[in-house]
Amino acid sequence: MTAGLVLHYFGSKDGLRKACDAYVLSVIRSERLKAATSGPAAAIAQLAEIEEYAPMALYSLRSLQAGGELAAEFMEQMAGTRGSTSRQGSRAA
Repeated sequence: MTAGLVLHYFGSKDGLRKACDAYVLSVIRSERLKAATSGPAAAIAQLAEIEEYAPMALYSLRSLQAGGELAAEFMEQMAGTRGSTSRQGSRAA
């Protein structure tokens, strides 16, 4: 992606990173909810597809290592996601 496209669609490099963070968090939230509300067979099937999530895991790690405001927001949202997913899983059971 060229710098011009980044500016056009995201406004800045930070805007692109925020969009990537939001996407990764939405995938994590969705998969966590599936795991919390599905049975054991679904959890095993999810583990079989673990390689699919490797790029997002690496992105998350690099984002956290970079530190700063984006990493703090990422951690805050991850901590908030965990509690809400647990409550949603309990209600579904």
